[in-house]
Amino acid sequence: MIMAVWLVGLVKRKWVTLKRLWDEHIADNPDGYSYPRLTWHYRVWRQAEKITMHMEHKAGDKMFVDFAGEKLFMNVEKLPHFPGCIACGKENHSGLQLELYYDKGLRKVFAEIIFEKRFIGYEDIIHGGIITTVLDESMAWVNIKETGRMALTKNLKISFYRPVRFDEKYRVESYVENINENIAYTHAILKDSEGRICAESDGEFILMSETRSENMKKGLKI
Repeated sequence: MIMAVWLVGLVKRKWVTLKRLWDEHIADNPDGYSYPRLTWHYRVWRQAEKITMHMEHKAGDKMFVDFAGEKLFMNVEKLPHFPGCIACGKENHSGLQLELYYDKGLRKVFAEIIFEKRFIGYEDIIHGGIITTVLDESMAWVNIKETGRMALTKNLKISFYRPVRFDEKYRVESYVENINENIAYTHAILKDSEGRICAESDGEFILMSETRSENMKKGLKI
């Protein structure tokens, strides 16, 4: 029982796991508890504690991770929009109304998309021009976040690999590959819910002056 109390007290600390405690225990006591025996003491003690809530979990329904390190945090910023924009504008009810985010850690812009049926071309396949618009918008915004300057599309090269269909979830991601003075070279992909790339693009963008960029940003809304 003393062993269990000792375990419970230590395992609550950051960076501490049962396996790490056992490694230290067996190093100091070569004839000490085996790892299964030590974890058994721990489980018995935990089961004897006062139960505060009962939860039932279906097999395969959720995954729980016992994390022993520093607290995790999301380093993601929701991006503003130009109200009338056909791609991101929230007030343009004929547009895509993309909700874009910037991952500061990965330095990427991304968005989750479910295309509506009104954007189809042939049969139930989303029109290539619509897909191009999504890729272009994502690349423009990653340029804005990485440089602080507004970006105008100069050239786009689009490759289509798989059909994109309405009412299915997709994800667009973009990042800046290189910046040469006032030109930014950017890449974007559109992938399905299984991670398969459906389309990708390489873009060359003209970076506007800081003064003009700041004037244009006045039209943005959160």
